[in-house]
Amino acid sequence: MNERLETPPPALRLPDGTEPTTVALAGDWHANTPYAVASIAHALSGGAEAIVHLGDFGFRFESDFLAAVDRALGDVPLFFIDGNHESFPWLASHPIDDRGVRPISRSVTHLPRGVRWSWRGRTWLALGGAHSVDRRARERGEAWWPEEAITVDDVERAVAAGPVDVLVCHDVPAGVPVPHVYPEGTFPADDEAAGEAHRDLVRAVVDGTWPRFIAHGHFHRHYRSTLGAARVLGLAHDRHEPNENVAFLDTATLALVPPSADPPPIENRLALPHASAAKVRSIANTD
Repeated sequence: MNERLETPPPALRLPDGTEPTTVALAGDWHANTPYAVASIAHALSGGAEAIVHLGDFGFRFESDFLAAVDRALGDVPLFFIDGNHESFPWLASHPIDDRGVRPISRSVTHLPRGVRWSWRGRTWLALGGAHSVDRRARERGEAWWPEEAITVDDVERAVAAGPVDVLVCHDVPAGVPVPHVYPEGTFPADDEAAGEAHRDLVRAVVDGTWPRFIAHGHFHRHYRSTLGAARVLGLAHDRHEPNENVAFLDTATLALVPPSADPPPIENRLALPHASAAKVRSIANTD
């Protein structure tokens, strides 16, 4: 039987040198600036001392978006895993520091695949990436990047140090029934198969690390489930209210806790930088 490590990995500390007691988990924002600012406001007013974003955060990482996020965050750090809709060449142009993470702005830091850290004695593991089943409607290097999917090497690196307490991933592990997803046959068969194979890789990480709590984005649905002994949380995207996009976690008990304030209203929602519905329909059921 795998045993949890007695000595957790180093902590990702707050600017004052402490570790957060409450963190906000956030689902996909897709570089939607008004929505990101509203969700950050909800996270901060709700009592979060740090934010962990579950991928599809910055898309092309435009300077205006990052500046707005930094302003909204103030001194509160945001750590994000990569989704499948991120400019991976842009991310790779920023060096990884001695903590194993990649700062990209004053308050925003990327968590590379396989990086571990601890908060209040609990070990966390980052596992970004997913397969874009709609990639045929996207332009390579502009709205789709081949680095989006995790690899066998990513899996081996993620499981090498043994069990963890929390797994934050963009894709969902195989075996978790996500509610209200596209029916089978919506997208080309080979892309749907690739998506299933990707979820199998995420499941291999779960089986090799035994997390107690799993949080993911990608499917744009807010729900709770279980996978064996692990609790699973899926978070919605930037076409839902912030209380479906953001959840609050006690870093010691790993309990989901209510926010200390109601979410603010969203005055404007920009169109997602996604493939259009017409394009998605045009590729569905094609070879």
